[in-house]
Amino acid sequence: MPLKIVFREFNASEDGLRFYVSSTPIDPGNPPVPVDETGDSTTLTDESALFGANAVSHTVSWDETQNAFVRVAAFKGDNEVASQEWYYEADGSQVPLAGLDFWYPLTNVSGGTVPDAMGTYDGQLMGGATVVAGALGGSAIDFDGDGDYLATGYRTSGGSYTLSLWVKPRSLNTTDNPVLYAEVSNTANDIGAFLWVTSSNQLEFGHFKQVSGNYDGVSAGDFSLYTGGMVHVCVVREDGVAHRVYLNGELAAEGPCTSVTGQASYPGTLGGNPDAMNPGPRWFDGIIERDVRMYNRVLDAAEVQQLYAEHAADVPFTLDENFVFTDEGDDLTPWSQVSGSNTVSTAGSEVYLPAGSSSSPSTAKRSLSIPAMATDSLIFVKMRASYLSGKHAYLLFLNGSTQLLYLNFGYDWVAGATSLGTVSVLNTVNTVTRVLETGVDYSAPREYAIHIDRKFDQISFYLREPTGWKLLNSMPYFSAFGAANEVRLVQGASSGDMEIALDYLSWARPNFASIGDSITAGHNFFDPDPTFYAGIDDVRNSWQGHFQFAGLRNNFVVNKGVGSNTSAMITSRIGDAAGLGAKYVFVQASNNDASGVPQSTRTSSIQGSVDAVTASGARCVLYNAIYPNANNANHPGSAAYAQDWWENYRSQVTGVYQAIDVMAALADGAGYIDPAYCESDGIHPNAAGFGVMGDYFQTTFSHTE
Repeated sequence: MPLKIVFREFNASEDGLRFYVSSTPIDPGNPPVPVDETGDSTTLTDESALFGANAVSHTVSWDETQNAFVRVAAFKGDNEVASQEWYYEADGSQVPLAGLDFWYPLTNVSGGTVPDAMGTYDGQLMGGATVVAGALGGSAIDFDGDGDYLATGYRTSGGSYTLSLWVKPRSLNTTDNPVLYAEVSNTANDIGAFLWVTSSNQLEFGHFKQVSGNYDGVSAGDFSLYTGGMVHVCVVREDGVAHRVYLNGELAAEGPCTSVTGQASYPGTLGGNPDAMNPGPRWFDGIIERDVRMYNRVLDAAEVQQLYAEHAADVPFTLDENFVFTDEGDDLTPWSQVSGSNTVSTAGSEVYLPAGSSSSPSTAKRSLSIPAMATDSLIFVKMRASYLSGKHAYLLFLNGSTQLLYLNFGYDWVAGATSLGTVSVLNTVNTVTRVLETGVDYSAPREYAIHIDRKFDQISFYLREPTGWKLLNSMPYFSAFGAANEVRLVQGASSGDMEIALDYLSWARPNFASIGDSITAGHNFFDPDPTFYAGIDDVRNSWQGHFQFAGLRNNFVVNKGVGSNTSAMITSRIGDAAGLGAKYVFVQASNNDASGVPQSTRTSSIQGSVDAVTASGARCVLYNAIYPNANNANHPGSAAYAQDWWENYRSQVTGVYQAIDVMAALADGAGYIDPAYCESDGIHPNAAGFGVMGDYFQTTFSHTE
């Protein structure tokens, strides 16, 4: 394995530099016996070392199948006056070693002992925690959320430190408030680190200092986004300066902290806190992967990136429904009868209330278990109801006894009366009504997606059609809806003879998100009555509405397009799309850079967006700007600019999962957007153009796992 080490922090006036390369940790007080080499390479064996000239750089190599510890030291005479340490893996990844107190690579685990590679703090598996095959090329520890933990025997000693670990939450029991790492029992009297998940699913880190409830905690956001997935968590305490939390190599939270000098009250534990902190032990349900590391110093952002990069490429990518809750209609167990004689039943894939006497309508209910959702979420529902005049039935969301949202069949909430063929909704908290459909026969199942948009604070309702999702209507978001914990099937007044059936109800995080300018938003300057919320004036004309991911229920593309955005502006708000827990994020190369943004600046901005997407664990799909035709005031310069970037600069952007050139589908014979596919301004797609774009995404997008 070749390695070039650049010495920027060593004083050239020192006598020399020494390279130590070893398969075991290097003790600076007892370094390996030097072995003279005439060239710039050596085959790695235990206790081998290489002397280097006093120069700014040097190259060493070793057997590429082996991992290695590397120490570079500057000497004045026989005294070491400066040094740097690294750990290199056979794949070329690099992690810092300086200040490493314990390290659990999870190799050579024997019985219940987890060896510390640094030799001091062997961990002990407690309460049934087990070592299992990991997803990162090694082993992992499985905690079942009921009494499992790893005892480290280690206590922070005050001052600064850094903890790094890879985590895969299986579920988050917010009643127990699961702990990832803890050194305290009583928050009023103890000292020590505390990394946990709050009752609102927030990942928090702090350090208690014998002051009740005061640990300078910082919150890194909704940790439930990572349920079922893998995330690298790195927490840094810079004593007297700041607490920081990094997720997947990116700074997620930072806040001030005061100085602490005392040793932690209890030895640290991973995966739970057995020392009875109120409200009791806080057990983690999930996996902690290989290479848990504790440093006795501050790691900077670049070093945290090295820790993340060590295994980032090993994280398995999975595309599933991304559900946080689902009822598939084939199990009656969670359902119970509330009232009426029409007994809730199941048949095939449906839960239903059968038709009976019109004067004896019935109600059935089941609980919902939805984590607190600080970002966008989607509800997918498939239902049918008898097509009977003067009758109505509905799906009702509640929080306890508080009614939240009605989805009615056969009732017009705007008019306040039954209406055959009408589907409508009512927000009971704010008394907001919307009609979704009229003149439809809902005796055949209807499939809807409800998009809860926390950026634009809207709840939007869509109908699944053969070619994509059709927007029906929207209403303002209301926070109470996010606390829904029950759903009911209800036959309306005098409607006991109206059967209502639920095929499925699924609550999910988005699998797909998109971000860009007005081309992404579906913004149409020529819509005479833009009735929808800011940034998406006419989402009915959008490529996302024509996108269907075959075989996947959760195939709705969340749209975060905003008109007039440049690529730099898109990068500045990339979290709107990258922070949703999506598996794929579609990033548009903006059309608004052509007004004077240098190509190098455009490239840098787009690279920033791609980096943020990949750091979130999603795959980034980059797609092209539109090449305006002669009807556009900026033609041909803006078209030449966009084409030049796509053909000559796009390849400089790294980390792109797939690049899609939408102009391949939209271009006329001259290479500009075909007038048949755009409005009279020569740039914004019309309904036909968005349809062509959506179809092209559908056929071109590669989703092979």
